Amino acid sequence: MHRILIGRYIPGQSILHRLDPRSKLFFSLFFLLLIFQMDTVWDVCIIQIFLTLIIQFSGISYRFFWGNIRPFFWFAIFLALFQILMVQEGVVLFSVISWEITSKGLWLGGLLFLRFLDMLLITALLTLTTTPMEITHAVSKLLKPLNRFHIPVDTISFMVSLTLRFIPTFLDEAEVLLKAQASRGMDFQEGTLIQKIKGIASIVVPLLIQMFKKADTVALALETRGFQKSGTRSTYRELIWKKQDTGCMLFLFFFYGLLWFF
Repeated sequence: MHRILIGRYIPGQSILHRLDPRSKLFFSLFFLLLIFQMDTVWDVCIIQIFLTLIIQFSGISYRFFWGNIRPFFWFAIFLALFQILMVQEGVVLFSVISWEITSKGLWLGGLLFLRFLDMLLITALLTLTTTPMEITHAVSKLLKPLNRFHIPVDTISFMVSLTLRFIPTFLDEAEVLLKAQASRGMDFQEGTLIQKIKGIASIVVPLLIQMFKKADTVALALETRGFQKSGTRSTYRELIWKKQDTGCMLFLFFFYGLLWFF
């Protein structure tokens, strides 16, 4: 569980680390849209090359990404196989038992596999190169116009920040509980279904108790600091949009035009 990418931050001085969090957030959302729009071999090749370059600019090694994506690799394969077996359109290539594998099913399965991994990578790149507070500040700034419609933008941003902050904490605590139970002779792979459910309960129950305790501690800490849902928020560090952020946006539009016209 300590290998979960999303929610963790790795300090660095790379190009991505120095970008304004608003540009990174917009870039990530726009890139997710592009991932769902790719439907040709040209689109797939360009997006994979572009994603490889982004990882290079992040200053984080490819080995680190591969080691952390590997647990999700088999789930992506399962999704792709399910898609391949369900689609019966196109030219029949071969048969597996009573299932016919078609050209369209194979193509759509491959697309689903790549989309899942690309989504995981681009989301991880955002959190690995941006602190939770920076993401909160960026969301608050981007959604600021919604305040006139009485939408609690600052509260929503704060909730996003707390969620991103405590995801790695809860995963680490779950891993500690798993190791503690394993040291006591608990085996989650063997036994009847009832025994496995009891074993899972021995992890879930104390984890939920710790979650509620941490939530109570955070609530008390906020109250002692005078936190209120209403009121004007101020920040210690102001976001500054720089030339490199404008260049990032221009490069993104150029990339979109490259996919659209070719």
